[in-house]
Amino acid sequence: MATRLGREGELFSREGAASQMLCGKLVRHWGIYTSNSLVSIVNTVKDVPIIASGGIRNRVDMAKAIALGASYVGMALPLLAPAMESDEAVKQ
Repeated sequence: MATRLGREGELFSREGAASQMLCGKLVRHWGIYTSNSLVSIVNTVKDVPIIASGGIRNRVDMAKAIALGASYVGMALPLLAPAMESDEAVKQ
């Protein structure tokens, strides 16, 4: 089972060594939000496709990323979380 720690899309397992949990706590507030990063890179780089990924959870997040300037959007957790549960959960 995984728990969300830190910023957009950061995952650390609940199982495992205590050192892993300590590491998770140390980087809990580290990182740049996807939206902030996207705006910065769009304003800096021209004529390069931009892929927004991390923290994208649904089609509204995808639309927001496109509106902010992303060329493409990647999304994993909402698709992979059911796969971790069961085959039936994926079909639903």
